Amino acid sequence: MKKKNIKKVIALILGMSLTASALVGCGQKEEQKSSSEATESVANTESTAEEESSVKESADGDAGEENAVKWSGKISVAPYMFGPVENDKITPLIEEKLKEYGYDVTLENVYLENSQYMELLNLRLASGDAPDIFYAAGPDAYAEYCKQGLIASWDEAFFREHAPNVAAFVDAGEPDGTNAAFSSQFWEMSKYEGKMAAIPLYSRNTGSLINVIYNKQWLENLNAEVPETLDEFVELMYRFKNEDPDGNGQDDTYGFSTSMLNVIFGAYGAYPGFLHMDGDDYGHWYEVDGEMVAADIMDGNEEALKLIKQLYDDGIIDPEFVTGENQGGYWALSHSFMNGRIGVTHTARYAHYLPELYDDAGNVVSAEGACLTEFKAIQGDDADVVVGPWLKGPNGDIGGFLRSPASLAGAILYNGSLNDDPEKLAAIFEIMDLFSTDDDLAALAMYGIEGEDYTYAEEGYIIRNSETLPDNVALNACGIWVMRSLYGPETPFNYKMFTVNDTSPASAYVTDLKARYAGLADTIGYATAIWDVLPSKGEYSGEVKTYRDETWLNIIQGKTDLDWDGFVKEWKNRGGQILTEEANQWYQEHK
Repeated sequence: MKKKNIKKVIALILGMSLTASALVGCGQKEEQKSSSEATESVANTESTAEEESSVKESADGDAGEENAVKWSGKISVAPYMFGPVENDKITPLIEEKLKEYGYDVTLENVYLENSQYMELLNLRLASGDAPDIFYAAGPDAYAEYCKQGLIASWDEAFFREHAPNVAAFVDAGEPDGTNAAFSSQFWEMSKYEGKMAAIPLYSRNTGSLINVIYNKQWLENLNAEVPETLDEFVELMYRFKNEDPDGNGQDDTYGFSTSMLNVIFGAYGAYPGFLHMDGDDYGHWYEVDGEMVAADIMDGNEEALKLIKQLYDDGIIDPEFVTGENQGGYWALSHSFMNGRIGVTHTARYAHYLPELYDDAGNVVSAEGACLTEFKAIQGDDADVVVGPWLKGPNGDIGGFLRSPASLAGAILYNGSLNDDPEKLAAIFEIMDLFSTDDDLAALAMYGIEGEDYTYAEEGYIIRNSETLPDNVALNACGIWVMRSLYGPETPFNYKMFTVNDTSPASAYVTDLKARYAGLADTIGYATAIWDVLPSKGEYSGEVKTYRDETWLNIIQGKTDLDWDGFVKEWKNRGGQILTEEANQWYQEHK
Protein backbone atom coordinates (compact mmCIF):
# COMPACT_ATOMS: atom_id res chain seq x y z
CA MET A 1 0.00 0.00 0.00
CA LYS A 2 1.24 3.53 -0.72
CA LYS A 3 2.60 5.52 2.20
CA LYS A 4 -0.05 8.18 1.88
CA ASN A 5 -2.74 5.55 2.31
CA ILE A 6 -0.98 4.17 5.39
CA LYS A 7 -1.03 7.64 6.92
CA LYS A 8 -4.67 8.07 6.05
CA VAL A 9 -5.70 4.81 7.66
CA ILE A 10 -3.70 5.54 10.79
CA ALA A 11 -5.48 8.89 10.95
CA LEU A 12 -8.75 7.04 10.54
CA ILE A 13 -7.89 4.72 13.44
CA LEU A 14 -6.96 7.63 15.69
CA GLY A 15 -9.65 10.10 14.70
CA MET A 16 -12.70 8.10 13.79
CA SER A 17 -14.91 6.39 16.33
CA LEU A 18 -16.52 3.35 14.74
CA THR A 19 -18.58 0.61 16.33
CA ALA A 20 -19.52 -2.67 14.69
CA SER A 21 -23.25 -3.27 14.78
CA ALA A 22 -24.80 -6.88 15.88
CA LEU A 23 -28.02 -6.43 14.26
CA VAL A 24 -26.64 -4.76 11.85
CA GLY A 25 -28.88 -2.56 9.98
CA CYS A 26 -30.28 0.96 9.26
CA GLY A 27 -30.88 2.56 5.89
CA GLN A 28 -33.41 4.59 3.81
CA LYS A 29 -34.59 6.34 0.36
CA GLU A 30 -34.83 5.83 -3.46
CA GLU A 31 -33.70 5.85 -7.09
CA GLN A 32 -33.06 3.11 -9.61
CA LYS A 33 -31.03 2.63 -12.74
CA SER A 34 -30.98 -0.41 -14.98
CA SER A 35 -28.39 -0.91 -17.67
CA SER A 36 -27.51 -3.25 -20.50
CA GLU A 37 -24.54 -1.19 -21.61
CA ALA A 38 -21.20 -2.78 -22.29
CA THR A 39 -19.10 -3.33 -19.17
CA GLU A 40 -16.54 -0.66 -18.47
CA SER A 41 -13.23 -1.26 -16.77
CA VAL A 42 -13.47 -1.21 -12.99
CA ALA A 43 -10.50 1.10 -12.64
CA ASN A 44 -9.36 1.67 -16.25
CA THR A 45 -6.12 -0.03 -15.40
CA GLU A 46 -4.49 -3.33 -16.28
CA SER A 47 -4.40 -6.13 -13.72
CA THR A 48 -1.33 -6.15 -11.49
CA ALA A 49 -2.28 -9.25 -9.50
CA GLU A 50 -1.73 -11.98 -12.06
CA GLU A 51 0.28 -14.04 -9.59
CA GLU A 52 -2.87 -14.49 -7.49
CA SER A 53 -5.62 -14.59 -10.08
CA SER A 54 -5.88 -15.43 -13.74
CA VAL A 55 -8.43 -16.29 -16.36
CA LYS A 56 -7.82 -19.76 -17.72
CA GLU A 57 -9.27 -21.96 -20.40
CA SER A 58 -9.39 -25.72 -20.56
CA ALA A 59 -6.49 -27.65 -22.06
CA ASP A 60 -7.96 -27.77 -25.54
CA GLY A 61 -8.66 -24.02 -25.46
CA ASP A 62 -12.45 -24.38 -25.56
CA ALA A 63 -13.71 -22.12 -22.77
CA GLY A 64 -17.25 -23.19 -23.51
CA GLU A 65 -16.72 -26.73 -22.32
CA GLU A 66 -18.28 -27.74 -19.01
CA ASN A 67 -14.92 -28.25 -17.30
CA ALA A 68 -13.44 -24.91 -18.37
CA VAL A 69 -11.79 -22.98 -15.56
CA LYS A 70 -13.25 -19.49 -15.63
CA TRP A 71 -11.11 -18.09 -12.85
CA SER A 72 -8.67 -19.37 -10.25
CA GLY A 73 -7.06 -17.81 -7.23
CA LYS A 74 -7.59 -16.99 -3.57
CA ILE A 75 -10.40 -14.92 -2.09
CA SER A 76 -10.13 -13.80 1.53
CA VAL A 77 -13.20 -12.84 3.55
CA ALA A 78 -13.57 -11.20 6.96
CA PRO A 79 -17.29 -11.53 7.79
CA TYR A 80 -19.26 -10.78 10.94
CA MET A 81 -18.59 -13.80 13.18
CA PHE A 82 -19.58 -14.99 16.64
CA GLY A 83 -16.37 -16.95 17.16
CA PRO A 84 -13.29 -18.29 15.37
CA VAL A 85 -13.22 -21.26 12.99
CA GLU A 86 -11.75 -24.32 14.69
CA ASN A 87 -12.52 -27.14 12.28
CA ASP A 88 -13.84 -25.82 8.99
CA LYS A 89 -15.63 -28.66 7.22
CA ILE A 90 -17.91 -26.43 5.14
CA THR A 91 -15.57 -24.14 3.19
CA PRO A 92 -13.76 -27.02 1.45
CA LEU A 93 -17.15 -28.31 0.30
CA ILE A 94 -18.06 -24.88 -1.02
CA GLU A 95 -14.76 -24.78 -2.92
CA GLU A 96 -15.53 -28.18 -4.49
CA LYS A 97 -19.00 -27.02 -5.44
CA LEU A 98 -17.63 -23.87 -7.08
CA LYS A 99 -15.23 -25.96 -9.17
CA GLU A 100 -18.28 -27.49 -10.85
CA TYR A 101 -19.00 -24.01 -12.16
CA GLY A 102 -15.43 -23.36 -13.26
CA TYR A 103 -14.14 -21.42 -10.26
CA ASP A 104 -10.98 -23.01 -8.89
CA VAL A 105 -10.81 -20.90 -5.74
CA THR A 106 -9.19 -21.08 -2.36
CA LEU A 107 -11.46 -19.37 0.18
CA GLU A 108 -9.77 -17.93 3.25
CA ASN A 109 -11.71 -16.92 6.33
CA VAL A 110 -10.08 -14.03 8.18
CA TYR A 111 -11.43 -14.00 11.73
CA LEU A 112 -11.59 -10.56 13.32
CA GLU A 113 -13.02 -10.56 16.83
CA ASN A 114 -16.26 -8.65 16.49
CA SER A 115 -15.91 -6.29 19.46
CA GLN A 116 -12.66 -5.00 17.92
CA TYR A 117 -13.56 -5.52 14.28
CA MET A 118 -13.02 -1.97 13.02
CA GLU A 119 -9.78 -1.44 14.92
CA LEU A 120 -8.33 -4.73 13.65
CA LEU A 121 -9.55 -4.09 10.11
CA ASN A 122 -8.05 -0.60 10.07
CA LEU A 123 -4.70 -1.96 11.19
CA ARG A 124 -4.80 -4.47 8.35
CA LEU A 125 -5.69 -1.75 5.87
CA ALA A 126 -2.78 0.32 7.15
CA SER A 127 -0.34 -2.58 6.78
CA GLY A 128 -1.63 -3.61 3.35
CA ASP A 129 -2.84 -6.94 4.75
CA ALA A 130 -6.59 -6.39 4.56
CA PRO A 131 -8.82 -9.17 3.20
CA ASP A 132 -10.49 -8.94 -0.19
CA ILE A 133 -13.97 -8.72 1.33
CA PHE A 134 -15.08 -7.15 4.61
CA TYR A 135 -18.07 -5.27 5.96
CA ALA A 136 -18.87 -1.72 7.01
CA ALA A 137 -19.87 -0.75 10.54
CA GLY A 138 -22.18 1.91 9.12
CA PRO A 139 -22.51 4.87 6.75
CA ASP A 140 -19.66 6.77 8.41
CA ALA A 141 -17.19 3.93 7.89
CA TYR A 142 -18.36 3.44 4.31
CA ALA A 143 -18.01 7.13 3.46
CA GLU A 144 -14.62 7.42 5.13
CA TYR A 145 -13.21 4.44 3.26
CA CYS A 146 -14.58 5.82 -0.01
CA LYS A 147 -13.00 9.22 0.58
CA GLN A 148 -9.64 7.66 1.32
CA GLY A 149 -9.76 5.36 -1.70
CA LEU A 150 -9.45 2.25 0.44
CA ILE A 151 -12.24 0.26 -1.17
CA ALA A 152 -12.97 -0.78 -4.72
CA SER A 153 -15.59 0.87 -6.91
CA TRP A 154 -17.21 -0.16 -10.17
CA ASP A 155 -19.97 0.76 -12.58
CA GLU A 156 -23.46 -0.59 -11.97
CA ALA A 157 -23.34 -2.14 -15.44
CA PHE A 158 -20.30 -4.15 -14.37
CA PHE A 159 -22.19 -5.61 -11.42
CA ARG A 160 -25.31 -6.31 -13.47
CA GLU A 161 -23.28 -8.17 -16.07
CA HIS A 162 -21.51 -10.40 -13.57
CA ALA A 163 -24.32 -10.83 -11.01
CA PRO A 164 -27.48 -10.66 -13.13
CA ASN A 165 -29.57 -12.83 -10.83
CA VAL A 166 -28.66 -10.82 -7.76
CA ALA A 167 -29.57 -7.64 -9.64
CA ALA A 168 -32.89 -9.13 -10.73
CA PHE A 169 -33.61 -10.22 -7.14
CA VAL A 170 -33.10 -6.67 -5.91
CA ASP A 171 -34.99 -5.07 -8.81
CA ALA A 172 -38.05 -7.21 -8.08
CA GLY A 173 -37.89 -6.52 -4.35
CA GLU A 174 -37.76 -10.22 -3.63
CA PRO A 175 -38.87 -12.27 -1.88
CA ASP A 176 -42.45 -11.88 -3.08
CA GLY A 177 -41.95 -8.21 -3.91
CA THR A 178 -41.80 -7.22 -0.23
CA ASN A 179 -38.95 -4.80 -0.95
CA ALA A 180 -40.18 -3.49 -4.29
CA ALA A 181 -40.54 0.04 -2.93
CA PHE A 182 -36.95 -0.05 -1.70
CA SER A 183 -35.12 -1.55 -4.67
CA SER A 184 -34.05 1.79 -6.09
CA GLN A 185 -32.82 2.82 -2.66
CA PHE A 186 -30.58 -0.23 -2.63
CA TRP A 187 -28.86 0.85 -5.86
CA GLU A 188 -28.51 4.47 -4.87
CA MET A 189 -27.21 3.59 -1.42
CA SER A 190 -24.52 1.38 -2.94
CA LYS A 191 -22.94 4.28 -4.84
CA TYR A 192 -20.32 6.85 -4.07
CA GLU A 193 -19.80 9.63 -6.60
CA GLY A 194 -21.70 7.70 -9.25
CA LYS A 195 -19.98 4.32 -8.88
CA MET A 196 -20.99 1.33 -6.82
CA ALA A 197 -18.69 0.80 -3.87
CA ALA A 198 -20.73 -1.49 -1.62
CA ILE A 199 -23.36 -4.21 -1.54
CA PRO A 200 -25.84 -2.88 1.03
CA LEU A 201 -27.34 -5.09 3.69
CA TYR A 202 -30.56 -6.52 2.27
CA SER A 203 -33.27 -7.59 4.71
CA ARG A 204 -36.68 -9.00 4.00
CA ASN A 205 -38.55 -6.01 5.36
CA THR A 206 -38.40 -3.24 7.91
CA GLY A 207 -38.37 -4.35 11.49
CA SER A 208 -37.15 -3.38 14.91
CA LEU A 209 -33.57 -3.90 15.86
CA ILE A 210 -34.51 -4.30 19.50
CA ASN A 211 -37.64 -5.02 21.52
CA VAL A 212 -39.02 -4.30 24.97
CA ILE A 213 -38.42 -7.27 27.27
CA TYR A 214 -40.07 -7.60 30.73
CA ASN A 215 -39.28 -9.90 33.65
CA LYS A 216 -42.30 -12.22 33.63
CA GLN A 217 -41.94 -13.21 37.29
CA TRP A 218 -42.03 -9.57 38.36
CA LEU A 219 -45.22 -9.04 36.38
CA GLU A 220 -46.83 -12.13 37.88
CA ASN A 221 -45.74 -11.29 41.43
CA LEU A 222 -47.44 -7.92 41.10
CA ASN A 223 -50.40 -9.30 39.11
CA ALA A 224 -49.52 -6.66 36.51
CA GLU A 225 -50.20 -6.48 32.78
CA VAL A 226 -47.74 -5.57 30.04
CA PRO A 227 -48.14 -1.82 29.45
CA GLU A 228 -49.08 -0.49 26.02
CA THR A 229 -49.21 3.23 26.79
CA LEU A 230 -46.65 5.51 28.37
CA ASP A 231 -48.94 6.19 31.32
CA GLU A 232 -49.34 2.47 31.99
CA PHE A 233 -45.59 2.02 31.74
CA VAL A 234 -44.86 4.78 34.25
CA GLU A 235 -47.34 3.28 36.70
CA LEU A 236 -45.71 -0.14 36.37
CA MET A 237 -42.21 1.29 36.85
CA TYR A 238 -43.24 2.81 40.19
CA ARG A 239 -44.52 -0.60 41.22
CA PHE A 240 -41.28 -2.27 40.12
CA LYS A 241 -39.43 0.15 42.39
CA ASN A 242 -41.72 0.25 45.40
CA GLU A 243 -43.57 -3.09 45.68
CA ASP A 244 -40.72 -5.60 46.00
CA PRO A 245 -41.35 -7.38 42.66
CA ASP A 246 -38.65 -10.00 43.26
CA GLY A 247 -40.10 -10.86 46.68
CA ASN A 248 -36.81 -10.76 48.59
CA GLY A 249 -38.04 -8.24 51.16
CA GLN A 250 -35.40 -5.68 50.25
CA ASP A 251 -35.57 -2.29 48.56
CA ASP A 252 -33.11 -3.20 45.82
CA THR A 253 -35.02 -2.94 42.55
CA TYR A 254 -35.55 -0.21 39.97
CA GLY A 255 -37.95 0.16 37.11
CA PHE A 256 -35.56 0.58 34.20
CA SER A 257 -32.19 1.86 33.08
CA THR A 258 -30.49 3.31 30.00
CA SER A 259 -32.06 1.34 27.19
CA MET A 260 -35.67 2.39 27.84
CA LEU A 261 -34.90 6.10 27.61
CA ASN A 262 -35.22 6.14 23.83
CA VAL A 263 -38.55 4.30 24.02
CA ILE A 264 -39.83 7.16 26.19
CA PHE A 265 -38.54 9.71 23.68
CA GLY A 266 -40.25 7.60 21.01
CA ALA A 267 -43.56 8.02 22.80
CA TYR A 268 -43.12 11.77 22.34
CA GLY A 269 -42.33 11.67 18.63
CA ALA A 270 -38.63 10.94 18.07
CA TYR A 271 -35.88 8.35 18.51
CA PRO A 272 -32.73 10.38 19.17
CA GLY A 273 -30.44 7.46 20.09
CA PHE A 274 -29.62 9.09 23.45
CA LEU A 275 -26.99 6.99 25.28
CA HIS A 276 -27.72 4.15 22.88
CA MET A 277 -25.79 1.01 23.79
CA ASP A 278 -23.42 1.18 20.81
CA GLY A 279 -23.99 4.70 19.52
CA ASP A 280 -24.94 3.39 16.10
CA ASP A 281 -28.48 4.76 16.16
CA TYR A 282 -27.50 8.41 16.48
CA GLY A 283 -28.20 10.98 13.78
CA HIS A 284 -31.86 10.50 12.87
CA TRP A 285 -33.68 12.98 10.67
CA TYR A 286 -37.44 13.24 10.23
CA GLU A 287 -39.65 15.00 7.72
CA VAL A 288 -41.81 17.63 9.41
CA ASP A 289 -44.02 19.75 7.14
CA GLY A 290 -41.70 19.15 4.19
CA GLU A 291 -38.51 20.00 6.08
CA MET A 292 -35.81 17.86 7.65
CA VAL A 293 -35.60 18.15 11.43
CA ALA A 294 -32.99 16.41 13.56
CA ALA A 295 -34.27 13.97 16.17
CA ASP A 296 -32.25 15.91 18.77
CA ILE A 297 -34.42 19.01 18.52
CA MET A 298 -37.89 17.57 17.96
CA ASP A 299 -40.35 19.48 20.15
CA GLY A 300 -41.56 16.39 21.99
CA ASN A 301 -38.14 15.88 23.54
CA GLU A 302 -38.83 18.66 26.03
CA GLU A 303 -41.75 16.79 27.57
CA ALA A 304 -39.80 13.53 27.48
CA LEU A 305 -36.96 15.12 29.45
CA LYS A 306 -39.38 16.46 32.05
CA LEU A 307 -40.82 12.99 32.61
CA ILE A 308 -37.42 11.26 32.69
CA LYS A 309 -36.13 13.80 35.23
CA GLN A 310 -39.16 13.19 37.44
CA LEU A 311 -38.64 9.44 37.28
CA TYR A 312 -34.97 9.87 38.14
CA ASP A 313 -35.79 12.15 41.07
CA ASP A 314 -38.24 9.55 42.38
CA GLY A 315 -35.66 6.77 42.24
CA ILE A 316 -37.42 4.84 39.48
CA ILE A 317 -34.44 4.88 37.12
CA ASP A 318 -31.35 2.90 38.10
CA PRO A 319 -28.93 5.59 39.38
CA GLU A 320 -26.14 3.79 37.49
CA PHE A 321 -27.91 4.27 34.15
CA VAL A 322 -25.12 6.48 32.81
CA THR A 323 -22.78 3.48 32.56
CA GLY A 324 -25.29 1.45 30.57
CA GLU A 325 -26.69 -2.03 31.06
CA ASN A 326 -24.08 -4.16 29.31
CA GLN A 327 -20.86 -4.71 31.24
CA GLY A 328 -19.11 -6.74 28.56
CA GLY A 329 -19.55 -9.93 26.60
CA TYR A 330 -22.31 -10.47 24.08
CA TRP A 331 -23.75 -7.16 22.93
CA ALA A 332 -27.42 -8.05 23.50
CA LEU A 333 -27.04 -8.86 27.21
CA SER A 334 -28.41 -6.45 29.79
CA HIS A 335 -26.59 -7.36 32.97
CA SER A 336 -28.81 -4.99 34.94
CA PHE A 337 -31.81 -7.00 33.76
CA MET A 338 -30.15 -10.42 34.10
CA ASN A 339 -29.09 -9.66 37.66
CA GLY A 340 -32.59 -8.59 38.72
CA ARG A 341 -31.74 -4.95 39.26
CA ILE A 342 -34.33 -3.66 36.73
CA GLY A 343 -37.54 -5.19 35.42
CA VAL A 344 -37.47 -4.23 31.75
CA THR A 345 -34.84 -3.78 29.07
CA HIS A 346 -34.58 -2.69 25.45
CA THR A 347 -31.20 -4.11 24.46
CA ALA A 348 -32.05 -7.15 22.33
CA ARG A 349 -34.34 -8.53 19.67
CA TYR A 350 -37.07 -10.98 20.63
CA ALA A 351 -35.05 -13.75 18.93
CA HIS A 352 -32.48 -13.47 21.73
CA TYR A 353 -35.21 -14.39 24.21
CA LEU A 354 -36.93 -17.01 22.07
CA PRO A 355 -37.97 -20.08 24.11
CA GLU A 356 -36.98 -23.57 23.05
CA LEU A 357 -39.59 -24.69 20.50
CA TYR A 358 -40.73 -28.20 19.60
CA ASP A 359 -42.56 -29.93 16.77
CA ASP A 360 -45.65 -32.12 17.26
CA ALA A 361 -43.44 -35.12 18.00
CA GLY A 362 -41.64 -33.27 20.78
CA ASN A 363 -38.40 -32.73 18.89
CA VAL A 364 -36.50 -29.49 19.47
CA VAL A 365 -36.78 -27.42 16.30
CA SER A 366 -35.60 -24.06 17.59
CA ALA A 367 -32.97 -23.54 20.27
CA GLU A 368 -33.47 -21.23 23.20
CA GLY A 369 -32.30 -17.65 22.65
CA ALA A 370 -28.87 -16.79 24.04
CA CYS A 371 -30.14 -14.01 26.31
CA LEU A 372 -32.93 -16.17 27.75
CA THR A 373 -30.37 -18.89 28.52
CA GLU A 374 -28.21 -16.36 30.37
CA PHE A 375 -31.25 -14.93 32.17
CA LYS A 376 -32.26 -18.38 33.43
CA ALA A 377 -28.72 -19.20 34.47
CA ILE A 378 -28.86 -16.27 36.91
CA GLN A 379 -32.55 -16.08 37.82
CA GLY A 380 -33.32 -19.80 37.83
CA ASP A 381 -34.76 -22.36 35.43
CA ASP A 382 -38.30 -21.10 36.01
CA ALA A 383 -37.42 -17.56 35.03
CA ASP A 384 -39.00 -16.21 31.86
CA VAL A 385 -39.68 -13.00 29.99
CA VAL A 386 -42.51 -11.30 28.17
CA VAL A 387 -41.99 -9.31 24.98
CA GLY A 388 -43.99 -6.09 25.03
CA PRO A 389 -44.76 -3.31 22.57
CA TRP A 390 -43.24 0.10 22.20
CA LEU A 391 -45.22 2.65 24.19
CA LYS A 392 -47.93 4.91 22.87
CA GLY A 393 -47.47 8.50 23.99
CA PRO A 394 -49.97 11.27 24.80
CA ASN A 395 -50.31 12.30 21.14
CA GLY A 396 -50.42 8.77 19.76
CA ASP A 397 -46.71 8.63 18.88
CA ILE A 398 -45.18 5.21 19.21
CA GLY A 399 -41.99 3.46 18.31
CA GLY A 400 -38.37 2.59 18.73
CA PHE A 401 -35.69 2.34 16.10
CA LEU A 402 -36.48 0.62 12.80
CA ARG A 403 -34.01 -0.59 10.23
CA SER A 404 -34.77 -0.33 6.55
CA PRO A 405 -34.59 -3.27 4.11
CA ALA A 406 -31.47 -1.64 2.64
CA SER A 407 -28.66 -0.52 4.92
CA LEU A 408 -25.02 0.53 4.92
CA ALA A 409 -24.57 -0.87 8.42
CA GLY A 410 -23.32 -4.33 7.55
CA ALA A 411 -22.78 -3.54 3.88
CA ILE A 412 -20.16 -5.56 2.01
CA LEU A 413 -17.02 -3.70 0.96
CA TYR A 414 -14.15 -4.79 -1.26
CA ASN A 415 -10.45 -4.09 -0.90
CA GLY A 416 -9.24 -1.17 -3.02
CA SER A 417 -6.59 -3.44 -4.54
CA LEU A 418 -9.39 -5.04 -6.59
CA ASN A 419 -9.52 -1.87 -8.67
CA ASP A 420 -6.35 -3.24 -10.24
CA ASP A 421 -7.84 -6.69 -10.77
CA PRO A 422 -11.24 -6.39 -12.47
CA GLU A 423 -11.15 -10.08 -13.41
CA LYS A 424 -11.03 -11.10 -9.78
CA LEU A 425 -13.76 -8.65 -8.82
CA ALA A 426 -15.89 -10.00 -11.65
CA ALA A 427 -15.31 -13.55 -10.38
CA ILE A 428 -16.35 -12.52 -6.87
CA PHE A 429 -19.63 -11.14 -8.18
CA GLU A 430 -20.17 -14.21 -10.37
CA ILE A 431 -19.71 -16.44 -7.32
CA MET A 432 -22.22 -14.34 -5.37
CA ASP A 433 -24.60 -14.84 -8.28
CA LEU A 434 -24.20 -18.63 -8.02
CA PHE A 435 -25.37 -18.52 -4.42
CA SER A 436 -28.44 -16.67 -5.68
CA THR A 437 -29.47 -19.47 -8.03
CA ASP A 438 -28.05 -22.67 -6.51
CA ASP A 439 -30.21 -23.54 -3.51
CA ASP A 440 -27.95 -26.40 -2.43
CA LEU A 441 -24.86 -24.19 -2.47
CA ALA A 442 -26.66 -21.51 -0.49
CA ALA A 443 -27.97 -24.03 2.06
CA LEU A 444 -24.48 -25.50 2.47
CA ALA A 445 -23.05 -22.11 3.39
CA MET A 446 -25.98 -21.12 5.60
CA TYR A 447 -26.87 -24.38 7.31
CA GLY A 448 -24.08 -26.90 6.70
CA ILE A 449 -24.41 -30.52 5.63
CA GLU A 450 -27.93 -31.86 5.21
CA GLY A 451 -28.55 -34.88 7.43
CA GLU A 452 -25.63 -33.97 9.66
CA ASP A 453 -26.02 -30.31 10.57
CA TYR A 454 -29.67 -29.89 9.63
CA THR A 455 -32.71 -31.64 8.22
CA TYR A 456 -35.88 -30.47 6.52
CA ALA A 457 -39.15 -30.85 8.41
CA GLU A 458 -42.18 -32.17 6.54
CA GLU A 459 -43.47 -28.60 6.37
CA GLY A 460 -40.25 -27.55 4.60
CA TYR A 461 -38.46 -25.55 7.26
CA ILE A 462 -34.91 -26.11 8.46
CA ILE A 463 -34.20 -27.98 11.71
CA ARG A 464 -30.67 -27.48 12.98
CA ASN A 465 -28.88 -30.21 14.89
CA SER A 466 -29.00 -28.53 18.30
CA GLU A 467 -26.86 -31.24 19.92
CA THR A 468 -23.79 -30.67 17.78
CA LEU A 469 -24.59 -27.03 16.96
CA PRO A 470 -26.02 -25.54 20.17
CA ASP A 471 -25.23 -21.92 19.38
CA ASN A 472 -23.82 -19.46 16.84
CA VAL A 473 -20.27 -19.94 18.09
CA ALA A 474 -20.51 -23.65 17.27
CA LEU A 475 -21.87 -22.83 13.80
CA ASN A 476 -18.90 -20.63 13.02
CA ALA A 477 -16.44 -23.09 14.51
CA CYS A 478 -17.24 -25.71 11.87
CA GLY A 479 -17.48 -23.26 8.97
CA ILE A 480 -21.21 -22.46 8.80
CA TRP A 481 -21.88 -18.78 7.99
CA VAL A 482 -18.16 -18.02 7.66
CA MET A 483 -18.52 -17.17 3.97
CA ARG A 484 -21.18 -14.55 4.58
CA SER A 485 -20.04 -11.40 2.76
CA LEU A 486 -18.94 -13.66 -0.10
CA TYR A 487 -22.49 -14.88 -0.73
CA GLY A 488 -24.36 -11.82 0.56
CA PRO A 489 -24.49 -9.45 3.53
CA GLU A 490 -26.39 -11.83 5.85
CA THR A 491 -28.34 -14.16 3.60
CA PRO A 492 -27.65 -15.05 -0.04
CA PHE A 493 -29.84 -13.20 -2.52
CA ASN A 494 -31.71 -16.47 -2.86
CA TYR A 495 -35.47 -16.83 -2.71
CA LYS A 496 -35.43 -20.15 -0.87
CA MET A 497 -33.02 -18.93 1.80
CA PHE A 498 -35.24 -15.92 2.51
CA THR A 499 -38.43 -18.00 2.77
CA VAL A 500 -37.43 -21.52 3.81
CA ASN A 501 -38.38 -21.04 7.45
CA ASP A 502 -41.69 -19.27 6.92
CA THR A 503 -43.53 -22.41 8.05
CA SER A 504 -41.38 -23.02 11.13
CA PRO A 505 -42.61 -23.02 14.74
CA ALA A 506 -40.34 -20.03 15.39
CA SER A 507 -42.03 -18.12 12.58
CA ALA A 508 -45.45 -19.05 13.95
CA TYR A 509 -44.34 -17.95 17.43
CA VAL A 510 -43.20 -14.58 16.14
CA THR A 511 -46.36 -14.10 14.07
CA ASP A 512 -48.44 -14.76 17.17
CA LEU A 513 -46.20 -12.49 19.22
CA LYS A 514 -46.62 -9.56 16.85
CA ALA A 515 -50.38 -10.06 16.76
CA ARG A 516 -50.64 -9.48 20.51
CA TYR A 517 -49.80 -5.78 20.41
CA ALA A 518 -50.10 -3.11 17.75
CA GLY A 519 -46.76 -1.71 18.89
CA LEU A 520 -44.96 -4.83 17.69
CA ALA A 521 -45.87 -4.44 14.03
CA ASP A 522 -42.93 -4.34 11.62
CA THR A 523 -43.93 -0.98 10.17
CA ILE A 524 -44.25 0.92 13.45
CA GLY A 525 -41.23 2.86 14.61
CA TYR A 526 -38.72 5.48 13.55
CA ALA A 527 -36.42 5.22 10.55
CA THR A 528 -34.26 8.16 9.57
CA ALA A 529 -35.23 9.87 6.33
CA ILE A 530 -31.56 10.38 5.46
CA TRP A 531 -29.35 7.34 5.05
CA ASP A 532 -26.37 9.08 3.49
CA VAL A 533 -23.47 10.79 5.28
CA LEU A 534 -23.89 14.55 5.28
CA PRO A 535 -20.82 16.50 4.06
CA SER A 536 -20.18 18.14 7.43
CA LYS A 537 -21.15 15.23 9.64
CA GLY A 538 -17.54 14.41 10.45
CA GLU A 539 -16.89 17.99 11.50
CA TYR A 540 -19.99 18.70 13.56
CA SER A 541 -21.87 15.52 14.42
CA GLY A 542 -19.59 14.54 17.31
CA GLU A 543 -19.76 18.05 18.72
CA VAL A 544 -23.56 18.30 18.74
CA LYS A 545 -23.94 14.76 20.05
CA THR A 546 -21.56 15.41 22.94
CA TYR A 547 -23.33 18.69 23.70
CA ARG A 548 -26.71 16.96 23.63
CA ASP A 549 -25.63 14.07 25.86
CA GLU A 550 -23.97 16.29 28.45
CA THR A 551 -26.87 18.73 28.54
CA TRP A 552 -29.57 16.09 28.82
CA LEU A 553 -27.66 14.18 31.50
CA ASN A 554 -27.26 17.35 33.52
CA ILE A 555 -30.98 18.06 33.17
CA ILE A 556 -31.99 14.53 34.22
CA GLN A 557 -29.63 14.53 37.21
CA GLY A 558 -30.71 17.99 38.31
CA LYS A 559 -27.39 19.68 37.66
CA THR A 560 -28.92 22.25 35.32
CA ASP A 561 -32.39 23.56 34.58
CA LEU A 562 -34.30 22.58 31.47
CA ASP A 563 -34.14 25.46 28.99
CA TRP A 564 -35.35 23.90 25.77
CA ASP A 565 -35.14 26.98 23.57
CA GLY A 566 -31.64 27.67 24.84
CA PHE A 567 -30.62 24.07 24.11
CA VAL A 568 -31.91 24.21 20.55
CA LYS A 569 -30.17 27.52 19.91
CA GLU A 570 -26.82 26.27 21.18
CA TRP A 571 -27.22 22.95 19.32
CA LYS A 572 -27.59 24.89 16.09
CA ASN A 573 -24.67 27.18 16.94
CA ARG A 574 -22.38 24.20 17.45
CA GLY A 575 -22.94 22.93 13.93
CA GLY A 576 -26.50 21.72 14.02
CA GLN A 577 -27.68 24.50 11.76
CA ILE A 578 -25.15 23.56 9.08
CA LEU A 579 -26.14 19.91 9.34
CA THR A 580 -29.81 20.89 9.07
CA GLU A 581 -29.16 22.90 5.91
CA GLU A 582 -27.24 20.00 4.38
CA ALA A 583 -29.96 17.55 5.41
CA ASN A 584 -32.62 19.62 3.70
CA GLN A 585 -30.52 19.97 0.56
CA TRP A 586 -30.00 16.19 0.48
CA TYR A 587 -33.69 15.56 1.06
CA GLN A 588 -34.76 17.84 -1.78
CA GLU A 589 -32.43 15.95 -4.12
CA HIS A 590 -33.53 12.47 -3.06
CA LYS A 591 -37.16 12.59 -1.95
